[in-house]
Amino acid sequence: MAHFVNMVTWDQWFSYDSSFNSLDNPCTSSSKCQNDGTCVSLSTNPPVSSCLCREGFTGKDCELLIENNPCASNPCQTRGYCALSSSNTTYTCVCQENFIGAQCERSNPCLSSLCLNQGICQAKWNRTDTWFTCRCVGTYTGNRCETSMLNPCGGLCMNG
Repeated sequence: MAHFVNMVTWDQWFSYDSSFNSLDNPCTSSSKCQNDGTCVSLSTNPPVSSCLCREGFTGKDCELLIENNPCASNPCQTRGYCALSSSNTTYTCVCQENFIGAQCERSNPCLSSLCLNQGICQAKWNRTDTWFTCRCVGTYTGNRCETSMLNPCGGLCMNG
């Protein structure tokens, strides 16, 4: 037996009147989301709802278990978020700002090794090491963007 939440008549759908204001939030009356999915109400007229599924489930009402879920093993470290691909077969870790790496397993060197003169720090890593490079802006250069190309002496130049 189908269960309809906030049934709207044909006349209500095509002619706005104050009766729309009396319609309940579709998430407050008997949520249709399964497997601990979260009901999200959209501010439309008439109001409609959608399910935000918890990790490992999919479907209109979160009714489908994702088989071979690559996020099921919690591969992302240091409170990283495991984001499934649209095919539900691969994932990408979205790291907290303090961490980098395929599984958020490395400390971000840009937090302690700052570039100078508004240079942009770029974290780098390979299998064994973590480092950073600075992308300099404007007229600055150097490993940490410490040298101005307008005045490479860093102060008063001798002989010119």
